Amino acid sequence: MRHTKAALEAGEEALDYGLYRYPVLIGVTKQEKLLDAHRRVGYNVLGKIPRIFDGEDAWIVHITRESFEARKTYLVQRPERESQWVEAVKQASP
Repeated sequence: MRHTKAALEAGEEALDYGLYRYPVLIGVTKQEKLLDAHRRVGYNVLGKIPRIFDGEDAWIVHITRESFEARKTYLVQRPERESQWVEAVKQASP
């Protein structure tokens, strides 16, 4: 399931929602091989923290609305329901 179009679409949908709620999302990965995939979705790699997880390195990544909009994948497309979705997010906001 992870390597399917549906999985990518679900991930982009989650990021889209998160970025309506928060200006920056931060992530951590121990898998250096995933950094290119993070970049394609719009994440920026801040850097590596050596030996942070039981002696293993980890990378800190972050994403903003601007970097998400400039990403190389574009599976989140909802023109006919966009206004309903934005209104639902606004109502859920504190």
